[in-house]
Amino acid sequence: MAHFNDQMSWLEFLRDDAGRKTKRKKQDVLAEQLTLEPIDEEQLKRDVEREAAVTAEQIVTVAKAEAAMFVHQSELAVELLDRVWMGLE
Repeated sequence: MAHFNDQMSWLEFLRDDAGRKTKRKKQDVLAEQLTLEPIDEEQLKRDVEREAAVTAEQIVTVAKAEAAMFVHQSELAVELLDRVWMGLE
């Protein structure tokens, strides 16, 4: 992670320090969209754990919907899958 953050700092320096003599409108827009800030490792871990929990919950719900279809309870399956789609929005 530290190596990645060092690289981001170097890229930020290169972007900011470059003496651009020609107009590069498309690249300027792209450079504004890129964030070259270091990654907060603790925040990244929290975000990954949260999203992993949500994904696991969705997988379980899809499995329940598949089981409901297997026993011919299509209304229950649709209800369960609606929960998954609502979670994705």
